[in-house]
Amino acid sequence: TAGYVVHRDRMWIVGGDCNQRHYQNDVWSSAEGIQWQQITDQVPWAPRALHYAVAFKDRIWVMGGQTMPRFAPTPEIFYNDVWNTQDGAKWNRVLEHAPWTPRGMIGGSVIFQGRIWILGGGTYDTSDSPRRFYNDVWSSDDGIHWERHIEHAPWSPHQYHEVAVFDGKIWVLEGWNQSN
Repeated sequence: TAGYVVHRDRMWIVGGDCNQRHYQNDVWSSAEGIQWQQITDQVPWAPRALHYAVAFKDRIWVMGGQTMPRFAPTPEIFYNDVWNTQDGAKWNRVLEHAPWTPRGMIGGSVIFQGRIWILGGGTYDTSDSPRRFYNDVWSSDDGIHWERHIEHAPWSPHQYHEVAVFDGKIWVLEGWNQSN
């Protein structure tokens, strides 16, 4: 449940899961996948898991996600904020509350036509909140101003899906929606 991006010719792992009863609040980078360098051990947007990460306009961006009290003791929080960094160490919150509903659980990333795209996603169930699934589509050219393109896309609301750009198109692949 970490964020994975390629930025400045390096692979990056941003944050992580909480299956060990604590959050992975660190950032790591590697040029070849063998030698890894820890960039920071504590990001300012922690704790969270299931966030959406993209590389866009010479920055790494982290959006959404949530805490998971059942796995790591923390208050329940669902995020719809937007953060970015150029170096993985110094993070800037560019938007406290985006207009899209808090979410995560989106694999891959989409940068298409000079914009960040958020396609569906959802939230993991907690003891106080049910699992949620979305199929709306949003984009932004700056991470601050967001446009909703469609409220209900023709694919079913789901999470844990992969998104990608290929052959001049945005692709939404597989996923889970509790009913199939």
